[in-house]
Formats: sequence, structure tokens, C-alpha cells
Amino acid sequence: MRKRRRSAQGFRGTFNTTSSAFRGPLAAPPSFSRQSTPRAPISLSVALVVVAFFILAGEAVLFIDEAHRILHAETQQERNGMQLFHLRLVLEDLRDAELGQRGFLLTGQESYLEPYVAAVRDIDRNLRNVRQMFFDEPATLALLARIEELKQKKFDEMAKTISEYRHGGLQSAGARIRSGVDKQYMDEARAILNQQMDAVRARRTELNKDTANRVRYAGHLLLGIALLLVVIVGYAIKELIYSSKRNAELAKQMEVEATHDELTGLPNRRLLIEWLRKALARATRSGGSVAVLFIDLDGFKNVNDKFGHEAGDAALRAVTRRFTRTLRAQDTVARFGGDEFAVVVNDQSRADLERLAQRLTKTFKAPLRNDLPANALGASIGIAMYPQHGKTLNALLRAADRAMYQAKRTGKSHYCFAGSVGRSRIKRPA
Repeated sequence: MRKRRRSAQGFRGTFNTTSSAFRGPLAAPPSFSRQSTPRAPISLSVALVVVAFFILAGEAVLFIDEAHRILHAETQQERNGMQLFHLRLVLEDLRDAELGQRGFLLTGQESYLEPYVAAVRDIDRNLRNVRQMFFDEPATLALLARIEELKQKKFDEMAKTISEYRHGGLQSAGARIRSGVDKQYMDEARAILNQQMDAVRARRTELNKDTANRVRYAGHLLLGIALLLVVIVGYAIKELIYSSKRNAELAKQMEVEATHDELTGLPNRRLLIEWLRKALARATRSGGSVAVLFIDLDGFKNVNDKFGHEAGDAALRAVTRRFTRTLRAQDTVARFGGDEFAVVVNDQSRADLERLAQRLTKTFKAPLRNDLPANALGASIGIAMYPQHGKTLNALLRAADRAMYQAKRTGKSHYCFAGSVGRSRIKRPA
């Protein structure tokens, strides 16, 4: 017994498939391969990214360390500058005191003692500041202690000389001046101070060189970080572009798979109904006509049973090729399911449709495959026209379905128009 007649409800339903997935029956069948462009293994890509991030992190740590060292060097340079400043103040205090004393001894005017008095007042404060600047340098602190000792002796000697000058005049103070004791103190203190200032200057020079080298090194690290970031960002963009492209390809492939038959590459039932709905809407607006041809393969079950399913699949692909060669480019053919096909044509007369049905049935006269006998398969075709046989999609499909079963009951390779009554209206191609 032939398979049970389809219910008209089988044609009902809503579909959101866009027609962009289909460009006509004569287009090359879509590929359903899931192979993608060769790519590096995921583990290798992940490893490269991890290595890049580790290198980036290492360079960032080195850069931060160098930045801290440069900042520390800047702080040390400021400290060296303050050390030189306060050492100069102490030396200037000693010189001012000596110049003030000499001016007083030469002129006898008390006003010349003002630099001496200011130096005596300020030198202790300046020495305290110097000790604070060198608080972590024991050797320098020892030298500063010697300077304080020399300063005290120098100032004591100068005070005695001034006192003697006031009481006995220049002749009384001359012997003390000629002894040169205060000069010895001054020379030794000056030598120590100059030595310390030279040492600070040497440290500053060395620190400047080291800072310059660190700045260059930090610049190289920063350049390396920037280049690595460019590489990482470039790689990320490349992966993003590839992922987007791949996702678009997968989406397109999924759309094709959802609207096309995997075996034959033809539009499936879902896309055909969507296509037919739009064709009917155009025909309604323009006053044109649409025809549906339902095709059921005769003898397909026998081919499957006798030669196997692989032979049956090959026969379906061969039928697809012959149908697409027979139809016009603007006609639509779809695999409706199993061994059933459907064709949608626009603006064709009844005579044109009859000739088309004849051409379709004649395609089975030659063997589809070398291992299949001639006429192993045939086609029963039911034809329904809009608006004569149905004004809605479901009505048109039901009419074509009924006509196809009417043709099949008559015999193999017949075609029948919807609404035909009696065998005289059912025809077998010559």
C-alpha cells in the first residue's frame, strides 16, 4: 500500500527564513562541510599568548624597578645639591669671619667686624645642617667633627687677636698674627671642606652617568613593552577578525543547512514554502499566475530495497541534476521530503505546464546510473495553478498534493492537473 496521504496540516506553519539563503534552483548545491581554514593548535596559541604576557609582565616589573631607581637617583641628586650648598655656607662663614677680622685690624673701624659677627652667629647652625645632610656617612661626620674643632680654635684665636688689638693696638696684636696659628686652622678647615665638596661633585657626576644609563635602559624597556603590546593587540585583532569571519561563515552555513537539503543541496520544504509565499504575494499584486508541481518518484522504494540506500541516495542526486537542467533559471525546485520534489514556476500557461511535466517525466527514460535499469524510476506529477486551483498557499499545496496522488493511482509516470475528473484528464507522456 502506498504511504499514507499527507494531512493538509503538514503544509501549515510559520517560517522566518530569509530568501537571501537561496538564489535559484540552478545555483551550485551548497557545501555542508564543517572544515575550516587550517589553524595553529589552540594549545600553541594559548602558549604563545601566555609567554607574551609573561614577557610583558617581566618587562613591566623591570621598567617599574628602573623608574623607582631613577626617582631615587633624583632624590639623591637633590640631597647632593643640598650637601654642596651647606658645605659652601660653612666655608663662606669661615672666609667672612677672616675677612671681617682683617678689615677691623687694618682700619680699626668696628663696622668691619659685622661679617665676622654674622659668621660667628651662623656657622654653628650651618654645621648642624651639614651634619644632617651626612647623617648616614660616618667618615664624613668624623671630618665634620674635625672642622668644628678647627672652627672653634680658629674663632678663639681670632677673638683673642681682636681683643688684643682693642687694648694694645696693632702692635700688640701683631705678634699673634705673625705666629700664623689661625692661618693653619683656616687652611686645614678649607682643605677638608674642599675635599668633601669634590667628593660630592664626583658622586653627582657618577650619579648623572648612572641615571642617564638607566633612563636609556628604561626607554628600551618601554619600547619593548610598546612593541609587545602592539603584537598582542595585533594578534587579538587578528583572532577577533578570524572569529568574526568564522562566526559569519558558521551562521551562513547554519542558515543554509536550515533551508537546504543536505543530500541534494536543493532548497528544503521550509524554504520552498517561504519562496512560494512570496511568489503568491507578487502574483497577487501584479495579477500574474503561479503553479506548483508536486513530484513523487515511482519505484524509488524498490531501488532502495534492491540496490541499497547508497544507490538510492545517488539516484536522488542524479534526479536533482536532471531536474535542474530541465527547468528554467527562474524556476524553483526543492526536495519536499523523502522521494518527493516540488517545482514552483511563474506566469506559465496550462499548455506550458503540460509541456514542462512531459519534459520532467521524460528525464527518467535514460538510466540514472549504470547499475540501474532503464525506467527503474519514474515520476507522478500533480499540478495546481494560482488562482484557479487555490488562492492561498495551503489551498494551492493541497490541490497539487491531491492531483499528484490522483496521477499516481492511474499508473507510473503520469501527470494530472488539479480539479481533473476521470482518467481522460490524467495523461501519460508519449
